[in-house]
Amino acid sequence: MQLALLPLSDLVVNPHNDRHGELTDESTAVAWLLSHREEHMRNLASDIVAQGGIFESPLVMLQGRKHIVYDGNRRVTCLKLLANPSAAPTLELHRFFEKLRGNWQGPFPEAIKCQVEDDRERIDKILFRRHTGSQSGVGQSDWDAAAKQNFILRTGRGSGTLAAGIEKRLVSMGAVAAEGDLPRSNLNRLLSSEELRKLVGVSFANGKLRFTATPDKVLRVLDRIAQDLMTKKVVLSHIWNNEGKRAYLSELRDEGLLPSKEDELLQPVLFNSAPPIKRAQPRSRPMLVQPRSTLIPHEMNNAISWTNATIRLKEIWNELQQLHVERYPNSVGISLRVFLELAVDHYLRTNPGAGAGEHDRLAKKVERSALHLETAGLISQKYMKEIQRFANGDELISTSAMHRYIHSLTYAPSPRHLMAVWDTLSEFLIQCLNTKRAQLQVA
Repeated sequence: MQLALLPLSDLVVNPHNDRHGELTDESTAVAWLLSHREEHMRNLASDIVAQGGIFESPLVMLQGRKHIVYDGNRRVTCLKLLANPSAAPTLELHRFFEKLRGNWQGPFPEAIKCQVEDDRERIDKILFRRHTGSQSGVGQSDWDAAAKQNFILRTGRGSGTLAAGIEKRLVSMGAVAAEGDLPRSNLNRLLSSEELRKLVGVSFANGKLRFTATPDKVLRVLDRIAQDLMTKKVVLSHIWNNEGKRAYLSELRDEGLLPSKEDELLQPVLFNSAPPIKRAQPRSRPMLVQPRSTLIPHEMNNAISWTNATIRLKEIWNELQQLHVERYPNSVGISLRVFLELAVDHYLRTNPGAGAGEHDRLAKKVERSALHLETAGLISQKYMKEIQRFANGDELISTSAMHRYIHSLTYAPSPRHLMAVWDTLSEFLIQCLNTKRAQLQVA
């Protein structure tokens, strides 16, 4: 074994990593990690920036003039994209890594310390011990619950997130049945900044959760948010960006749920120190929707009145209710892209007044169909604008991203994004397939 300081440019993310099997080159390996492990990769990159580097040296071997990474591909990928954000496979990820790089303190490392081996057999032995379990003590032994708790008590780390603290309090009120029921990632996303948290009446800094408004009022709005998230009234696509988050919180304000100026506290109060509050009108616990494994929920079986003209669309719909998204993301993504185009084409044939031609780009067809539906009063103006953004944007949830499902050799849709695309498009697609020309009263 030799430890050596190697230039980042000399390291190659392994296209034959056991995590994904044999791929063609480094760029496809990077794309796979970011499409199949995106949330983990984002978290890892954020941690690397916060810590100013990595803690464990990648395991590498010289092949030709470059060093192939055999362990530490995720770390090296994050460092490479922080060094060159334009190498990210999507525009959104480009912007993410570019923004992170701007937060780097001090000089960015051009080289990192690596464990260099020259024997492939030895590398396999190392990988076996690191990644196949404890092997009766031979391999790496994970901490048990007691060890983890000892670490937390010693260091103060791992004490939970904003969402975990809120969920614990709501469980004590009976608003949430048990810890783990609340979609924490979506709640953390919704309350991702102090600006948004202030609207709800909470603050989260230095690991401490505090009330900034009357606890009674704050807990009631948090109760409502929890119910909306658990019953899927609010899903990822609704709060994907700050515009969506603010729109949802504005709806709560219009209902009189958000704290007012009169409710603000002169001095913030720790979340757990405020007196217990019971729900004013206990409700029966909501029937929680289990995370679906297929793109189209089976509860939507009767959403469309199928006709002879839409028989192929019905077949694709049925397949999308059968294909497991986690196992077959490429098949699901391609089928969804085909379903979208055929559904929109069907709508435009039925309603030629929508103003899009047969040979127009898909983005224009989607946009014109949405405008026509909104003019007819079949979708809201707010939702029409959401579909317009989908048609004309270059984000992960957009027509341009769906083109890459089919035409890109390196871009692969992740299950999470496919679900978000469906949640965004489902109402629009159902209207496209259910709306007949005679139903429209467009001036």
